[in-house]
Amino acid sequence: MLDSNGDILLIKEYRSEYDMSFWKIPGGMVDPNESLEDAAKREVFEETGIQAEMLGLLGVKECRNYAFD
Repeated sequence: MLDSNGDILLIKEYRSEYDMSFWKIPGGMVDPNESLEDAAKREVFEETGIQAEMLGLLGVKECRNYAFD
């Protein structure tokens, strides 16, 4: 999520439970049988409209039985 200038791509997200916005790196859930690379590209595109390529891995957080909102 770096551009040619070395700038990091962040998105601003509003969280109602905290009544505030914050900046975060695009990300999301990996679908069944989807690779981490495919999931990362899909999530970046869904959240920003930008076609990205994967250069490396920043981090992984595993949550089981997670439900949105």
